[in-house]
Amino acid sequence: MTRPGFYGWRLLAVLWVVMFIIIGFPAYGSPVINAVMAADLQLDRKTAGSVYSIYMLMAGLPGPLVAVSIHRFGARRTLLAGGALVIVGALFMALVARTGVQAILGAGVLVGTGVVTGSAIGSQACLARWFVRRRALVLSILYSGGAIGGLVAAPLLNRVIGATGGNWRAGWWLIAALAALTALLV
Repeated sequence: MTRPGFYGWRLLAVLWVVMFIIIGFPAYGSPVINAVMAADLQLDRKTAGSVYSIYMLMAGLPGPLVAVSIHRFGARRTLLAGGALVIVGALFMALVARTGVQAILGAGVLVGTGVVTGSAIGSQACLARWFVRRRALVLSILYSGGAIGGLVAAPLLNRVIGATGGNWRAGWWLIAALAALTALLV
């Protein structure tokens, strides 16, 4: 009977993809979407900037609550909840958002909360349980996922918006689909 390989490396690969999508696309891709959205919805600079400001606030502020969720419900359920929030927020942006307040709610609050809940904190907690000797290496590989995702997200979303005739909602559809993929992976 053969012994299965160490599961930690496979877990790292899956969580790297989660970071690539859940951090990379909303954090680095939404400014590309927001520029086109602001013009389409005729948002003033303050409102357009508030969308990303609220996103950044929500991508960090609920961190302690995410830690409590991981302790109480487990990392997998917490990561799934975060992915679900990103999906709901992206679909809200693609289907409903017509005003600045709605954009702040969808992209700022829902997607921002989904990012903190569905990415770094839960992924790090998972990997810290599997790795002791190579923990620093593994966490550095994990965090490269978000940065590399950002490198891919901005030009890809720009192409998607351009290919759809400037339809910024197509970018949110792509983010929703990718977030659904992460939910399946988790």
